[in-house]
Amino acid sequence: SLLRSRINNLLDSRKKLIAQFQQSGTAHASSVHLDEKHSIITEALSKLDNEFIEKITQLVEDNLSSEKIDITYLSDKMCMSGSTLYRKMKALTGLSTNEYIRKVKMQNAERLLLEGKYNISEIAYKVGMNSTGYFRQCFKDEFGVSPSDYLKLIKQE
Repeated sequence: SLLRSRINNLLDSRKKLIAQFQQSGTAHASSVHLDEKHSIITEALSKLDNEFIEKITQLVEDNLSSEKIDITYLSDKMCMSGSTLYRKMKALTGLSTNEYIRKVKMQNAERLLLEGKYNISEIAYKVGMNSTGYFRQCFKDEFGVSPSDYLKLIKQE
């Protein structure tokens, strides 16, 4: 019964984590702050899983402005095949590796947007997207509104 309980707790925490990753883009910025998102994710992961996700996130952030960050690059750095990386990312986050890379880029874009130092094209370039149109579409997919509308919502609150 102890083993069953432990397994159920692990499965529940994974479900919460996947729900958090999938839901984070649909909520408005003020409903869940970045620190709260990070703590929810950290609580749901085991130590090894957390280290894995942090390493992937760090690799993406260290090469944020590069368009070259992809599955091949990450799998080489993580010393695993692309398919193994995909399976592990999908199991932990419910997202493919490319979706996770895009999510990290959009979270950084959100931070840069809120700093107010850069215009939208500069932010797009800083997160490794040379097409402003593609950046706007990815931002809208992640947060539900365009970058300029997002700023307006923040300023209203």
